[in-house]
Amino acid sequence: MKSKGFFLLLLLFLGTQLFSQASGNPIELGKSYFQVAAYREALSLFRDSLSDPRYVAQRNEAYFWTGKTLFALERYDESLRNFDLFLSEYPSDRNSAEAHYLRARVYFLQGDMESAALLFARFIQENPRSPFVPNGYYWAGESYLSMGNLAEAESLFQVVIRNYPTSARIEAARYRLDVIQLKKREQELVQLLQWSQEESLRTSEQNRRQIESLNQAILGLQNQRADLGQTIGLQELQNEVVSLRNQINQLETTNDQIVAQNRELSRLAQTYRTRIDELERSLDSTSSGSSVGSNQGNQMQELSRLSELLKIQAKALSLKEDILRAMIEEGR
Repeated sequence: MKSKGFFLLLLLFLGTQLFSQASGNPIELGKSYFQVAAYREALSLFRDSLSDPRYVAQRNEAYFWTGKTLFALERYDESLRNFDLFLSEYPSDRNSAEAHYLRARVYFLQGDMESAALLFARFIQENPRSPFVPNGYYWAGESYLSMGNLAEAESLFQVVIRNYPTSARIEAARYRLDVIQLKKREQELVQLLQWSQEESLRTSEQNRRQIESLNQAILGLQNQRADLGQTIGLQELQNEVVSLRNQINQLETTNDQIVAQNRELSRLAQTYRTRIDELERSLDSTSSGSSVGSNQGNQMQELSRLSELLKIQAKALSLKEDILRAMIEEGR
């Protein structure tokens, strides 16, 4: 309670001092309140200035800062309307670049990722010298990542790291790239699993049909020899049939083992997918900040460890592919 009271006193003191420095100008005073996160007080001052004919020459500032303050208050629809009005009336204003950037952020925060990605791209193209460009690339990457476009998201995060090494978003971009790499490996693993399972089922079905065909052939030959009263060569035929059945049984046993291994790999893939979701939620909880905390650093170390495990698992699955292909070719 004491700290809250001190904060209110500090705001009152700062407001008094800044009011005298601003010579009673509500727009300048509103900016000062905005800087100390007194958004409601700032919003009231900006709106007052819009209805005061004495500040008609500064309406561009009032509209922009009203939109920015509403954005800070998470009143996104109202913020968007103010930015739209500001940009239609003052398209060449010095704050127009930031307004375009914040409009894109509004769409992102409202979940319209497709529109957000397009708006970030337009903002970057039209305002290449804006200090918000690195953030624009980062949030465009987040938009594409949310839409499942890993390739485009990866490209944009790489731009942040390569071209803007001092950006406040660089650590978050690096983390996102690690998550994308793990997601891509996980997807590759799932694809390999699906292929392996399909091949296992196909091979098992081919073996079943081969067994039926051989049994029919055996029965036909035995009946033919019985009808002719021939016994010569019957033992050799039976030995060959036994050998073929042993091979088939061995293939079926191997197929059963592969199916069981695939089930285990599917379980592991689901574990990786769950862990990726946890890592992404961890990033989401800190992505609004300007730096990556120690907890996220620990998560990044864990991500690296899981990535190495996934590489090993993928290599093991690749070996299983080679074995399965060899079995299929031998069976043919």
